[in-house]
Amino acid sequence: MNALEERRIQDLEKIKKLAKDSNGKIRILSTSGNPINKIEVELNYFVASTSDYPEQKSERSIVIIDLSARYPFQEPIANFKSKVFHPNVYESGRICFGTKWIPTEGLD
Repeated sequence: MNALEERRIQDLEKIKKLAKDSNGKIRILSTSGNPINKIEVELNYFVASTSDYPEQKSERSIVIIDLSARYPFQEPIANFKSKVFHPNVYESGRICFGTKWIPTEGLD
């Protein structure tokens, strides 16, 4: 196993720990690829689904995290499957990680 594969496994373990510590608020639904290149996560938190929050809100969201062959040197692509109204989430559902991804950042 090379260092990049090991990094993906370590990041997945960190997400698993977050899920365990969340009391059911975070669940890993699936992973795929060898090495891991896709992680599907369920978030059981209230989120604004429109600008009419808190009148309109969702209790559950699914996020798909795609890892390119160059991860962690290239930022992951994370997308909400459901509508989320948030300044760091584009209308397409893609999550903005900021202006510059740093390889030492993790998925957790």
